[in-house]
Amino acid sequence: MLEQIDDKNSKRVFNYINGRFGAKADGRDMIFDNIGYEIENDVTRVYIESQEMELPAELEIRNRILFEMFEDQKNLVKVSAGGEDYSLLFTPDEPLQTLKLK
Repeated sequence: MLEQIDDKNSKRVFNYINGRFGAKADGRDMIFDNIGYEIENDVTRVYIESQEMELPAELEIRNRILFEMFEDQKNLVKVSAGGEDYSLLFTPDEPLQTLKLK
């Protein structure tokens, strides 16, 4: 079930996410809008969206969500850019990845 942004826990969830997730487009920090999240059993899906921009040559993505709690944590990030969809898998050993788009 997708929780609404005005949910009482949303502020805490997105403060946590924003402290452990970030991205740069061609070296410039990206700004994200928080869309919502859903929790199903032991899986949490967080939905964020970047502000509209010209397609960058590369995205550098940092994802350290829950790595401080679970040594076997894996985070899947899905990116839609330039009409293509990409999936990136982040682990405690690989919390930073670069995606070439052009």
